[in-house]
Amino acid sequence: MSPPPLKETNSLERELNFLKQTVRSLRDQLDVNIDLHDSEIQSLEEEYQNRETNLHAIIAALRVDYQELSEKHLVDKQNLESAFVIERKSFTS
Repeated sequence: MSPPPLKETNSLERELNFLKQTVRSLRDQLDVNIDLHDSEIQSLEEEYQNRETNLHAIIAALRVDYQELSEKHLVDKQNLESAFVIERKSFTS
């Protein structure tokens, strides 16, 4: 069997080199895309953690507000009941 003609060999080598370069380019692009994806995931995780922290702070503030309002309501209710008793006594005496 005779070797392929020189022209065909050169053409095959050029095609092989082109394919190798294409594979290198695709690998480089894949590496870049993976890095971008990792960065995006990290950014989303940080955003999620910040939002979760903010929600915990809001919940804590709402609990404090609720407690204060409950106590104020109880005091107002007791004052109203006391005022009602005093007013009722003034009508009966």
